[in-house]
Amino acid sequence: MWEKPWFKWTVVGIVVVLLILALIVATLKEPEVQSATVTDVRRGSGTVDVYVTLDVKNPNIIGGTLKEVDAVAYLDGERIGPVSLEKEADVPAMKTSQVDVILHVDSLAIGTNWDAAGSVTVEVLGMTFEVPFDTR
Repeated sequence: MWEKPWFKWTVVGIVVVLLILALIVATLKEPEVQSATVTDVRRGSGTVDVYVTLDVKNPNIIGGTLKEVDAVAYLDGERIGPVSLEKEADVPAMKTSQVDVILHVDSLAIGTNWDAAGSVTVEVLGMTFEVPFDTR
């Protein structure tokens, strides 16, 4: 098998690609939420949608995905309850970008000042990072 040049170069190519991927994975850094701001609040039937803009810094050469949120909503400083993420969001590589997320709150509480605090899970090349944020 090794006598065939195409086979030898195919194996060499696969090894090189695997080494490059291993180096990239070894150098992955944790993304960071540099700021978080509530931009809008909309009431539905039985829920409130809290729109939050996160300034997410991804220092990696590979883009990532904001997969989930583990946070609590606050209304006028009082804890209201847990929130859920409406959908995943892309986190571009090697820059700080604004990521808009919609947090669902199962509540019909009435007030003026909504906030959220907790963490988001960002996945980059199969590795997950728990990144804290706080709009307060």
